[in-house]
Amino acid sequence: MKDFDIKVPNNCKVTLFGTDNGTIVVPASVIFDSDRGQADIEIKDVTEVEIGIPKESEHIEINLACSSLTLRNLAYERIEIDCRESAQIDIEDAAGAMDINIMNGQVTLMVPAGYEFTTRNEGRDTSMEYSIPTTANARNVIELNGKNSVLSIVNR
Repeated sequence: MKDFDIKVPNNCKVTLFGTDNGTIVVPASVIFDSDRGQADIEIKDVTEVEIGIPKESEHIEINLACSSLTLRNLAYERIEIDCRESAQIDIEDAAGAMDINIMNGQVTLMVPAGYEFTTRNEGRDTSMEYSIPTTANARNVIELNGKNSVLSIVNR
């Protein structure tokens, strides 16, 4: 299984990590549905959660309410992060294309020192703020989508 759709409808601190043996690790109270090679995971009524998925994935979509998200030990073709209001995303160890979708809000993306990335701003009335140098052909493409929003990229 390499396609994941994760929903976190309440304010929550989320850690998404890659498992070495291809297993999926979720809390007992989660709604979990796996079908057609895709896993749908819905986290409810918790303030902090760790979710483990195979460390190499094709597509991850995560829908967050005002939350913080940490990405650890992951490689993906694309991760889509849908946020409301504001969010903090901390990349500890992750690689791949990242789409950040936000309406009328602020996202802070913290990247490790030496993290190579390039950016694309596809939103309307959106801005990207960073003073970290970018790399034109980097595998890590950070794309901002949405409206009336700001993405700040900073070093951890």
